[in-house]
Amino acid sequence: MADVDRYPAQVFWSEEDAGFIAIAPDLSGCSAFGANQQKAITELHHAIAAWKAAAAEAGNSVPEPSQAATQFSGKFPLRLPKSLHGQLSKQAELDGVSLNTYIIYRLTSEHEKNVASAREHFVSDKMIRASSSDRG
Repeated sequence: MADVDRYPAQVFWSEEDAGFIAIAPDLSGCSAFGANQQKAITELHHAIAAWKAAAAEAGNSVPEPSQAATQFSGKFPLRLPKSLHGQLSKQAELDGVSLNTYIIYRLTSEHEKNVASAREHFVSDKMIRASSSDRG
């Protein structure tokens, strides 16, 4: 297995780019584009190699690939302050849903905001690179 294959990848569809974006969360700013998911991952492997080479040339350290858990049960124990438990329970009751459903909703909403932010960062970075290459 090549070293670049050891880095976890996240792939998502980009409406704006009409293709798939792959990112390497362990390597800040390392991303790639592909017409399909597999092409995006293949391109990401090239981007990871280039990222690592640039970091080494600049004398910067290269993080080791993180270890992704292989299997998740979908359950985890959660401890929280009693006051927060109460607030969440009251809001769930107002919305007419269970506490579990309400917490899943809130976590999902926050996660989607983070993904959207990552997409905006990718598009912004891509626009900056395009603008720089237009000048050069």
